Amino acid sequence: MAYSHLGNYPEAIKQFYGAREIYKEEKMVTEVGQCDLNIAESNFAAGNTIEAIAAGKKAVDVAWFTYGDDMHARSHLVLVKSYLAIGELEAATPHLVDAQALVNFTDKKDWELVVEVEQLRADHMKAGGLEADTVEIERRLATIREILG
Repeated sequence: MAYSHLGNYPEAIKQFYGAREIYKEEKMVTEVGQCDLNIAESNFAAGNTIEAIAAGKKAVDVAWFTYGDDMHARSHLVLVKSYLAIGELEAATPHLVDAQALVNFTDKKDWELVVEVEQLRADHMKAGGLEADTVEIERRLATIREILG
């Protein structure tokens, strides 16, 4: 984790793959999925969108069964970002819908994650030519950001 926080994404990816293999040998499914998510996020941050998509899909598959809203939402979120980065709006849409549902319909909200998902929704709408429709979303986001500081 430290390598990704420091921006050393190639080393972070290498370490996450190593951890993934250890967890896989021990049949620790949730931990393997978490490694896939970290691999996806690190690849996205490094600009490797295709690799991010591949790892993100695996993370979504695992998250589907682990019922961890945060992991599930973050897995969809990295796919949204990656698909938007390569201009695949249609591929991003179902992942955006899922991420939005996962972060908004839970009693224990991660407000930073909510803001990130809603900002991506606004970005997605703008990219799809619906810029006028984003005004209300961005107004609400400004309120939440002001509260969060």
